[in-house]
Amino acid sequence: ELLTRVAQRHQTISLEKMQVYADDAVRVLRPHQVPNEDRLSTALHLAARARVQNGDYAGGERLYRESIAELHKSAPIPQVAVLQALVSLAESLAAQQKFDQAVATYREAADGARKYLGPGDPGVIVAESRLAALLHAIGERTEARRLHEQALHTALAQKGDADTLFTPIARMDYGRSLFAEGRIAEAADLIARVNASNRV
Repeated sequence: ELLTRVAQRHQTISLEKMQVYADDAVRVLRPHQVPNEDRLSTALHLAARARVQNGDYAGGERLYRESIAELHKSAPIPQVAVLQALVSLAESLAAQQKFDQAVATYREAADGARKYLGPGDPGVIVAESRLAALLHAIGERTEARRLHEQALHTALAQKGDADTLFTPIARMDYGRSLFAEGRIAEAADLIARVNASNRV
């Protein structure tokens, strides 16, 4: 567990050291797992994140999948952690251009968050916003727009206009999609609102 905490501390210091410490934590924890006492999934998640940020998307995918499998061994299943891992897995799949798998994984994340955490949970906002952005990028613009609008509506209803985390995510993702369509004025308005929230 000490190695896992050290890896967490290196997230903003050194990705290389973060990966080394996370890999060491995985090696130490894997042979000593205790039923219903998950300590391995966090180390796996950190090792995956380090790889993805270093450009090893396939390695990240493998470790995210293992982390999710470990989370599902817990009772009760930690749904927030599962959601976060699924969103991260989808990002690593999209980076490898495995778009069908990435879309399916984002949908699984959004559906799970809605079912287990509630329709207004911030996890739903993030998963739907990221799914919308990916759908837009691969040409599924009608569904993308609907999901963008839905994610932004939920963010504003649940978190408000002054929110500095989830509302900006929904606005930025939607703004980028609008910009890609050439809807410059609408995109600029959303992105300006994000920049304004960052200055608060």
